[in-house]
Amino acid sequence: MGPYGTGTGAGQGQGQGKIIIAGGMGPRAQELFNQNGVNVVIGANSASGSPEDIVRLFLAGNLETGDNACDH
Repeated sequence: MGPYGTGTGAGQGQGQGKIIIAGGMGPRAQELFNQNGVNVVIGANSASGSPEDIVRLFLAGNLETGDNACDH
C-alpha cells in the first residue's frame, strides 16, 4: 500500500508501466503521469478483489470503475 492509498507499484523501475490503476488521485498527479506517457485509470475499487484481480479485470476489459476516491 502506498502512502496515499492502495497500489502495487507494478512495473515501477522496469520501464514497463504505461498504465496506473488507482482508486483515487489528485489532478496534479494525474497531469504529471499523463505528461510522462502514463495513462491513468481512476475509480478502481478494492471490492473488485486484490490488486492482481483488478489488473486481470482491466486487461479483460471488465474493470468497473466508480468515482475518484481522492477529494483534493
